[in-house]
Amino acid sequence: MKKLTSLSAALLLTTVTVATSAPALATPETYVVDGNHTFPRFSYSHFGFSTQLSRFNKTTGKIVLDKEAKTGEVDVVIDTKSVDTGSILDEHIQGEDFLDTAQYPTATFKSTQVIFKGDQPVAIKGNLTLKGVTKPVTLTVTSFRAMPHPMLNKDAIGANAYTVVKRSEFNAGKYAPNVSDEVRIDIAVEAVKSIARRLEKRLSVDQVDAVMAALSRWSNRESRQKRRPEVRPAPIGRWEKPTAPAARPRGRMPLGRDRRPPPVGRQ
Repeated sequence: MKKLTSLSAALLLTTVTVATSAPALATPETYVVDGNHTFPRFSYSHFGFSTQLSRFNKTTGKIVLDKEAKTGEVDVVIDTKSVDTGSILDEHIQGEDFLDTAQYPTATFKSTQVIFKGDQPVAIKGNLTLKGVTKPVTLTVTSFRAMPHPMLNKDAIGANAYTVVKRSEFNAGKYAPNVSDEVRIDIAVEAVKSIARRLEKRLSVDQVDAVMAALSRWSNRESRQKRRPEVRPAPIGRWEKPTAPAARPRGRMPLGRDRRPPPVGRQ
């Protein structure tokens, strides 16, 4: 035990010495996507009559940000079966002519470069994979903020970004150009700093992704439970023998439907 304590003390001293003597290095920070506040949306012209808006309700992923080095990574997975048109067209859009969710239940975006202007990311280049087809796209960042979350007491980031793609390039071009081939994709994303960076030294990338996915599911479940009203079970007490109903008093007959008035003329 003394040997282990001495070894631990020596390692701690070495770590402190190196940390204080070495120049400060940029530290990437990992954020887990908050599924309750992250929604990719897509819009398109419907025969020129109107611009239709739909969204996906389930999104997971992570964002790695290095503020000092001005670099970052974005890795997002969209559950295409969660598409929400707000109408009966959900099943229609999930069909083979469009998303084909039976064969391709997810869409992914993996960044290749995050472009900064000063301290703010302004564009994200990467690969969008949809319906088994991968194409390079560039997301234009219209807003970005990094600050402690006022409710979670953790560092958090949020952003809005958009890009425009041609659905025909992803084998989903039916009815084009009457229904526009160009589709604008907007995403509102929020992410909370996680423990993933500390785990990356011990776990593989797949294991880290599994941990972050579990954290996201836990966060969603906790949020749903907070919205549910608390239901408390009735207190369990000592069993008591039920009391018998009170006996009908003798004598005068109680008023009721069975009581008939005496015949007229009789006393």
